Amino acid sequence: MLRLRVQPLSTDQVLLYLKTLAGVAAADGEVTEAERAMFEATMADYGLPEEARKLVRACLDAPPPVDLELRRLQDPAVRRLLLRDAWLMAYADGLVSDPERRRLEAILAALRLPPEEAAAAEGWVREGLNWIERGDEMVGTLQPHRRSMF
Repeated sequence: MLRLRVQPLSTDQVLLYLKTLAGVAAADGEVTEAERAMFEATMADYGLPEEARKLVRACLDAPPPVDLELRRLQDPAVRRLLLRDAWLMAYADGLVSDPERRRLEAILAALRLPPEEAAAAEGWVREGLNWIERGDEMVGTLQPHRRSMF
């Protein structure tokens, strides 16, 4: 399975990253199986111990406010990473709901990234979805058992 590279983040950045993803996944009131799978894989990728995972999983049920923390981020690469992966989470189940889109707009505003960077992040995710769909078409007769990027 293709996986994104784990980026070198501080512990505080990893927790903010996960809380941000949880807020996107829960924005429409439903965390799908695909969103939960992406969230779990991300926690595993960053090596979160089980006790920390339990605390972070609770964010899927009650996402904490993160906009102030996002505004305080100084590193533009970390801000772009958070935005890119927030788009990945929004598309994890194959479509972006209106509440997820509104949450992404709030994240973009808090991250203070230019609109062209936001468009590039979403475009990259959409290109990935198209790539997966072309692969499914190439195979032909097989149908994925669920709509998911992962």
